[in-house]
Amino acid sequence: RVLPLTINNGYEYSRNEVLVKVNDIEIQNLEHVKEVINNSEEEYIVFLFSGGGRIVLEKEKILQSSSELFENYKVEILDNL
Repeated sequence: RVLPLTINNGYEYSRNEVLVKVNDIEIQNLEHVKEVINNSEEEYIVFLFSGGGRIVLEKEKILQSSSELFENYKVEILDNL
């Protein structure tokens, strides 16, 4: 599921999708997702799903969304994948 945050506008109805790649890197597990995102020097993070769906987010805005995430869902650590 995608949390309905400002950064996720347009993607909030995505559900039950299997993540295949992040920035063209085939994903092995959730820890690998965090590693790929944290080590990316790209401006955008592109999530590709098995059905061909794609979510594109600005990396800087992902980091800035932490306050909205805490206010709406009480998630204090962005590491909660």
